[in-house]
Amino acid sequence: MKQGDRGMGDRLSGSGGRHPGRIATAATTLALGAFIALAGSQASAEHLTAKFDSRLFFPANNGTSGCEPWSTDGTKKGTKLFKNIWPGAEGSYPYDPAKLGNRLIFTAAGDSTGYETWSTNGTRKGTRLLKNIGPGAAGSSPHTYTKLGKRLYFTANDGDHGAELWSTNGTRKGTRLLKDIRPGDVGSGPYGFTKFEKRLYFGANDGTSGYELWRTNGTKRGTKRFKEFYPGVGSSDPSEFAKFGKRLYFRAQDGVNGWELWRTNGTAAGTKLFKEFYPGGGSSYPGDLTPFGSRMYFYVNDGEVGYELWRTDGTTAGTKRFKDINPGVEHSFVGEFTKLGGWLYFTADDGSHGSELWRTDGTRQRTKLFKDIWTGTDSSFPEELTRFGNGIYFQANDGSNGEELWRTKGTAQQTKLFKSIRPGPSGSVFCSD
Repeated sequence: MKQGDRGMGDRLSGSGGRHPGRIATAATTLALGAFIALAGSQASAEHLTAKFDSRLFFPANNGTSGCEPWSTDGTKKGTKLFKNIWPGAEGSYPYDPAKLGNRLIFTAAGDSTGYETWSTNGTRKGTRLLKNIGPGAAGSSPHTYTKLGKRLYFTANDGDHGAELWSTNGTRKGTRLLKDIRPGDVGSGPYGFTKFEKRLYFGANDGTSGYELWRTNGTKRGTKRFKEFYPGVGSSDPSEFAKFGKRLYFRAQDGVNGWELWRTNGTAAGTKLFKEFYPGGGSSYPGDLTPFGSRMYFYVNDGEVGYELWRTDGTTAGTKRFKDINPGVEHSFVGEFTKLGGWLYFTADDGSHGSELWRTDGTRQRTKLFKDIWTGTDSSFPEELTRFGNGIYFQANDGSNGEELWRTKGTAQQTKLFKSIRPGPSGSVFCSD
């Protein structure tokens, strides 16, 4: 999943509540997608995979160790439990991994710390708690690690300031609160950090303007509200950020047009509504913005055919519905766009095969169902598509093995169950139970 939406974890930060990754199971993916659309970016699955040290890291549950970090080198033999952070069956539920220098930073839970920031150099011995930001078992629920310069920026709740903007250089001493945007213990709930023009853009609520567009150059003084789209205490809820060409595109509402597609060139004057897909104040909720070739692909609901596949060349005239995969008013719920070998792979539901794996080369004629993993009308719900080596790894359920680790190398014959970590119907990867 791509970063950009405000995660459900933002609503739970510091509460000691459920980890957001537990919410986004394969069985609830479709409902979650609909909820994202209805709520205007109020929910999102957290990012769960990362490429690091010639391996792909991901969370899995083998049925005995609980949900813990696993890794693969691209071979079945080299697919192993990496470290049992929380011994026993409970599991540490790792999520939001991000590379910083020669280390991988991520969030995981401990029995006495709650969800906190961890660090690894790729070895079990070198995997340790980086900093206990929120003392006690409640944890700080850090998430959305994003690199700018030599530091990672993220959201955390230390128990005193609420969910606020933090940064780290990979050391305990260098992990600190950058700015208390909303003074007090409520927190500004920053989310969606995306790098553009040497700054990070994100959404935050300073307590007076609602959730609006902010940016930072990495300094406290240089962290400011960039633009208020929805005047007053209303929230524009900017999200789904993606760089395309020389602009940053995102979803927002201004109180008049609903949630539509906006863009900025980094200036207030150059920040404008790009296109209104759902006329008359309705919301189209564009999302999963993904550049591919000379265009950017995304999903949107224009009020006529439901959530379908669109693309743009950066001009309003060149922004069109690309394919109505599920004909009529029903949604195809496209998403999870991932590139491999001249193709853009994604998930979609055509109304006959359930949510399955599709791909396109940029032509309508070759935009087709790629593999019906759970044959028939049932959905395999491919999720967390991640390019690694010469393939794409992902979670899917074929109806017999539960949610397990699959891989495709670009042909239907080479799209197979990669490894059943937890044999049987329960499934293992991305810790769905």
